[in-house]
Amino acid sequence: MAKFKVGDRVRVVFNKLQPSTVGKVGEVTKVYHDAEDNQALYKVRLEGRKTPLKGVAEEDCIELAN
Repeated sequence: MAKFKVGDRVRVVFNKLQPSTVGKVGEVTKVYHDAEDNQALYKVRLEGRKTPLKGVAEEDCIELAN
């Protein structure tokens, strides 16, 4: 079961690919599930950007934003 859903506003808490995005707020645009362990993975687009961040976020890389 995914912790976040499409449309949720989230804050980036860890991003190894793009560390400058930590602390920024965006929106979950897609939820994937890993084929091996069924872990939820998330595509996130930051506010004010047209394209999503590189890669996917695991649940511990993002948190719900108010």
